[in-house]
Amino acid sequence: MPNDLLSVRGPANEPDEKAQDTYRERLLRLIPGETVSLYAVPTGLITNQVREDARFVAFVIVFVACLGLTALIRFGEALDPVTKKPQWWNMGVACVSFVIYAYTLGGLFQVSPRYVPPGWNPVYGTLASGFWTVALPYLYRAK
Repeated sequence: MPNDLLSVRGPANEPDEKAQDTYRERLLRLIPGETVSLYAVPTGLITNQVREDARFVAFVIVFVACLGLTALIRFGEALDPVTKKPQWWNMGVACVSFVIYAYTLGGLFQVSPRYVPPGWNPVYGTLASGFWTVALPYLYRAK
């Protein structure tokens, strides 16, 4: 039995694309785990290490940088295999996913009462992220 690293790839040996379209594969494509993780680390540092009057600006910088990084990563990964054009819808779904998870983690959305959106409650973010994670791969079939 050949090793996967040494096996020959060609038209006869290519896996069927339909077989690759599993729940797990869709989940990994649509949930930007790398940038959500990246957002969580500085959020904790900013909360504990940055002066209170500078926290909002620090959170905005981190949030915008991570959101931009989400779009950039998905731009490279979400190219249509036939036309080689970006799949904007996939990028948009990944960016919305990032915003939902960032809302759940707090940070920018709970920095101080002056900047908190009306009605912000971490329970809403937790419920939204749970529903989003479970339902999104069933509702949206990205390529």
